[in-house]
Amino acid sequence: MRNYKRKSDRQSWCEEQMLQAIQVVVGGGLGTRKASIQFGISKATLERHVKRYAMEGEAAAKK
Repeated sequence: MRNYKRKSDRQSWCEEQMLQAIQVVVGGGLGTRKASIQFGISKATLERHVKRYAMEGEAAAKK
């Protein structure tokens, strides 16, 4: 049996972090840039999820 070792740290955020970041941005607490730094999520990814959250609701926070 082989043991796969991930070679990059892409998509290293969890759903709880993403949902918290989205709620902070939507609530007006932080902008997407500062929230992405604080929660360790790519700015573009956070922006995309915030936009989708505005249309779909909480399901947008999932990967």
